[in-house]
Amino acid sequence: MTHKLLFTSLLASAGLCGMATCLVAQSPAKASDPLRSGFADPGASARPRVWWHWMNGNVTPEGIRKDMQWMKRVGIAGLQAFDAGQATPQVVTKRLPYMTDGWKAAFKEAATLADRLDLELGIAASPGWSETGGPWVTAPDAMKKMAWSETRIAGGKRYHGVLPKPPTTTGVFQTSVGGTMLGGRAPGQNPPEYYADQKVIAVRAPDDSVLPVPTITSSGGTLDAAALSDGDITKTAAALTSAKDVGGISWIRFDYGKVVVVRGLTVASSIIAAYYDALEPSLREGTPPSSFRLDASDDGVTWRDTGAVVFAGRPQRTISVDSVKARYFRFVSIRPAQPAPQPVKRFSRPVGPVPDSIDIRELVLRGEPTVHSFEEKAAFYNNTHYYGLPGGTAGAAPKAGEVIDLTDRMQPDGTLDWQVPRGNWVVLRIGYSLTGAMNRPASPEATGLEVDKLDPAAVKRYMDHYLGMYRDASGGLMGERGLHAMMFDSWEASNENWTPKIIAEFTRLRGYDPTPWLPALAGFEIGNAGQSDAFLFDWRRTLQQLLKVNHYEQLTAMLHDIGMIRYGEAHEELFATMGDGMEMKQSADVPMAAMWQVNKPGEIEPVYYNDIQESASVAHIYGQNITAAESLTGGAPFGSAPWDLKPTADAILLAGVNRFVIHTSAHQPIDKGPGMTLGVGQYFTRNETWAEQAKPWVDYLSRASFMLQQGRGANDVAVFYGEAGPVIGSYREIYPAVPEGYRYDYVNADVIINQLGLRDGHFTTRSGMDYRALFLGRGAERITLPVLEKLRSFVEGGATLIGPKPLGSPSLSDDPARVKAIIDLLWPGGDVAMVGKGRVFAAADAAGALAAIGLAPDVTYAKPQADSKMMFIHRKLEDGDAYFLSNRHDRAERIEASFRVAGLRPELWDPATGQARPVSYRTEGGRTLVDIPFDRFGSIIVLFRGAAPAPSRQVAEAAPHIVATISGPWDVTFQPDRGAPAAARFDHLSDFRANADPGIRYFSGIATYRTTLDVPRMTAKRASGLWLDLGDVRDLAEVVVNGTPVGTVWKPPYRVDISRAVRPGRNIVDVRSVNLWVNRLIGDVQPGATKKVTFTAADGQIDATTARGRSAQMPYKPDAPLRPSGLLGPVTLVEQQ
Repeated sequence: MTHKLLFTSLLASAGLCGMATCLVAQSPAKASDPLRSGFADPGASARPRVWWHWMNGNVTPEGIRKDMQWMKRVGIAGLQAFDAGQATPQVVTKRLPYMTDGWKAAFKEAATLADRLDLELGIAASPGWSETGGPWVTAPDAMKKMAWSETRIAGGKRYHGVLPKPPTTTGVFQTSVGGTMLGGRAPGQNPPEYYADQKVIAVRAPDDSVLPVPTITSSGGTLDAAALSDGDITKTAAALTSAKDVGGISWIRFDYGKVVVVRGLTVASSIIAAYYDALEPSLREGTPPSSFRLDASDDGVTWRDTGAVVFAGRPQRTISVDSVKARYFRFVSIRPAQPAPQPVKRFSRPVGPVPDSIDIRELVLRGEPTVHSFEEKAAFYNNTHYYGLPGGTAGAAPKAGEVIDLTDRMQPDGTLDWQVPRGNWVVLRIGYSLTGAMNRPASPEATGLEVDKLDPAAVKRYMDHYLGMYRDASGGLMGERGLHAMMFDSWEASNENWTPKIIAEFTRLRGYDPTPWLPALAGFEIGNAGQSDAFLFDWRRTLQQLLKVNHYEQLTAMLHDIGMIRYGEAHEELFATMGDGMEMKQSADVPMAAMWQVNKPGEIEPVYYNDIQESASVAHIYGQNITAAESLTGGAPFGSAPWDLKPTADAILLAGVNRFVIHTSAHQPIDKGPGMTLGVGQYFTRNETWAEQAKPWVDYLSRASFMLQQGRGANDVAVFYGEAGPVIGSYREIYPAVPEGYRYDYVNADVIINQLGLRDGHFTTRSGMDYRALFLGRGAERITLPVLEKLRSFVEGGATLIGPKPLGSPSLSDDPARVKAIIDLLWPGGDVAMVGKGRVFAAADAAGALAAIGLAPDVTYAKPQADSKMMFIHRKLEDGDAYFLSNRHDRAERIEASFRVAGLRPELWDPATGQARPVSYRTEGGRTLVDIPFDRFGSIIVLFRGAAPAPSRQVAEAAPHIVATISGPWDVTFQPDRGAPAAARFDHLSDFRANADPGIRYFSGIATYRTTLDVPRMTAKRASGLWLDLGDVRDLAEVVVNGTPVGTVWKPPYRVDISRAVRPGRNIVDVRSVNLWVNRLIGDVQPGATKKVTFTAADGQIDATTARGRSAQMPYKPDAPLRPSGLLGPVTLVEQQ
């Protein structure tokens, strides 16, 4: 309808600056400024890539062309193709199975089109997404773990017999078949068994370690006493009835008939995987439903507690105890109160009801000195803090020199002929079997065994075959053109702790033969607890180095040989395998991480933040400069608009990413929406409702990324996270003892030894990084000798080292005396020690030390409210400094931020618009204070460049003034074929949810609101500061004035400058609002619905037309809440003066 505008005042002057952004007047020099032009329209390096999942053979050439053309149209610069399965039903007329002729023709089409459109095309490192495996990997080339059997022999006579063959079970530990995450078995997929012998070792058992056969009873339930020690952890030996009352106990009792010494306990139970893990609380929500302990008694009546039994989500757990002498022992389960329901976080395991029966599969009391948690220390599983695990027990453990290698005395059939020395002996027959990890979740035709990552020959065979298939599929368009990248997703293939040549590799890397120490891998203490733990550290470190070199570095070199590059993730949010995350990413051309959408906007999940910081640290130190992230994974199905995504996207930038890889844009083989998905979102595809409105959002990500690719990272502190595990294993918070206001990079042993240098007391790298101090973070409680020697050299040369005194070295390779001498030199006692030209602060927190060396925070700010939170990331440019700042609250705030910059002129650069504007500032005490207005969840870049013309500057801000309110009526037309009427008249703006017409109430898509405005000639002539403010929009809106597009809004304030399109007299205004698919999906499952508008893979067939038969995969139920939708207003015409 027509609205006559009655202006209360005319525009004060022409040429006023726009209220949201204003382009700084451009001199010829500025017009040719590459930073300014690159920011306005970033190139491919800064633009996002997307993951492109081809779902279970549902592929069409037409869909490929449409997908790629849309990506190019909205500013995407690349796509990474995955063959994925996820049991996706067939929705195309002809399915194209992986690497069939039809599939290869489709991929050639993609490679050819990528070359023509200048899109970077990549593939995953295997079918599925983790890790490197496929049906061409043979059993001898697959991932392996140690397996062993134990035979106890009384000495002083000849032994001739067959040693029991170790378990040949394909699985992660002994007879267990589970536990390989997404790399495990799928229904109908049964990886083969494979076993090979490696060593036969005899270990002397202390005389008092040989326990007699006990009488075993229980408080209730079923019990097969013999099965408790048969070594099979897959079948139930006891079903222990739980006590009825809270605090009551149930038990299994051992009566040895005489006093014995017990030094350890091994227990296997299905309850382990179901309930609380005290060592990894981040994976459990709530309180433990059951607690356990081991009691001892001299008379079977009075009991004493010998220590808690802590489960850890493992099929088996071994606990060492101090040498306990008693006749009676009992394993006790205490019934707790039922825990209150807890909110479940992503991938957490909610606590279930208190069980009525405790399933026990193995329960063995051990007389020999026992390695505590050997299952984790030997890398069958991982632990987030190895140094926090207790050591073993004090006792007469055999020395390494007393261990006998009998390998050459065993025949191929397992027969051992041996004259046994006096004493009691345990003979270990050691070999390896398969972990069973398979590349998942690939289509069935593309699923097979994961390759042995530690075996360079096997890895090469794998990749030669894989690249050969794609060379054929792409028609040779592979390398610098066509197929150009390979992406290694987060590790989801679990652990392996053996490879055929590991004994020789260990000896080469560690400098000693591991053979006498191998019994420690099976829980037998050798030497003493400290020595056994040190050997096991060396074993894990060897696995890490073999993974780095034989897998990642070799594969990177193979890709480089043919002109391809590698993107590389590692652990993501979990300690996923025995690898150092920085080492796994070090050889990648683009180090990569991940951050999922968070449950509450504005929050940041620290594990993802640290994963990204780890990748950014690699890029900073090793010189790649680009840090990418699998971005925005998860979220409500089809329920993410750019405004929903922005807080997480900003967190991704703050953590250090400067190239987004959006998860995910599943291939759309057909045009029906919302279409095909991976299952896990975000669903960013051409069938999304806002697909054609996506470019401003993509441009925002690109501009922020562009600025964060400039110069180098500017971080004050290098944080050493130790050598026991990856960053993600040690740090579950964002600021590990480094105070807010400072930025830091993580460093590992390789960085300290091979990358860091010293200049003027600063730690430097060849890539240009400059750190004022090195901080020993959690995980650095023990430090190896080579690292200690380097630290001593740095400190003596003038460096600042911060951290508590280390306990020693974790490695058996190191000379304890030399280790102690260096530690005592650097930490002689007291809070601060001067060593050579440098200083050592013996502090567990860096704040005091940084203040003592005169290093003020890089950024501070005055909080307008008690909970105000602004975060930053800093890049040092050749001629200035760039800070990306983010307001972490859903409210507008004005914040005065203080920067450790002086003498340079600040400007505000807006990544949402590509424009820049001057800002008020003042200098004080060598710092620059800038007054910054933030929108809700607002972000801005403060750029310091060029000499500041004065110590302070006050910039006059344009004052917004509402000229008119446009209340209605509105003529609204609806996108066809979405279940809504063709048109409707809205007397006033309202939420679609409140509309009586179900076609409108459940509408999803584009609704075009039209009205006309009469603008006086004087106003139009001077209308360079005239804006249309839409109030609230759900979820995006394009504004067109007189046929001229004037802008797309996707975040508050929903406001566009209409100055260039408005004209005197009658003006036609169209507001094309776009909401999400959610409401229509809910509408399609309403009772009585007879025809569906939407299509998803859950429908199964493209011709399904009724709501009948919708599977449980459908994301929304009939009573699910509808999302606010439409143009909600109030719509106002605003000028600024």
